[in-house]
Amino acid sequence: MTQGAFVDYICTSMRQQKGQLEYKRNQIEEAIFRVFGAREERRNELKFRIKRLLVTDRRLGRNVKSAQEEDQHYAFFGQEPPGSGYEVMFTAYQAFALLAAVILLEHGLPQASVVKVMRRVRRQFEAAHADIMRKD
Repeated sequence: MTQGAFVDYICTSMRQQKGQLEYKRNQIEEAIFRVFGAREERRNELKFRIKRLLVTDRRLGRNVKSAQEEDQHYAFFGQEPPGSGYEVMFTAYQAFALLAAVILLEHGLPQASVVKVMRRVRRQFEAAHADIMRKD
């Protein structure tokens, strides 16, 4: 599945859920599995990587007053994420950002570095994602 097909899959999933604009982590995981054609053990590996990205993002916290872009925003959350055990809903952008982060991990970047990069480019990446969605 290409990245464009990933966006189509996410948009279709969103439409199928009574018009909701957010969806669950397992839906994001399933879409990413499809992008990578993952089966069995590979699915577990990707699921673990996604979980670690989210935990790393949460643990790094944020400081909206910081001069550093990567400290002002979360990479994969729009607001302060709840603690573990709560169901978190994600936007299409956040799903897209998670896919990009997994691709960076696949190229050998350490997960903390990936989270920091995704934070640093969040505004530009959100704008690019919005452009893609408008063209759809």
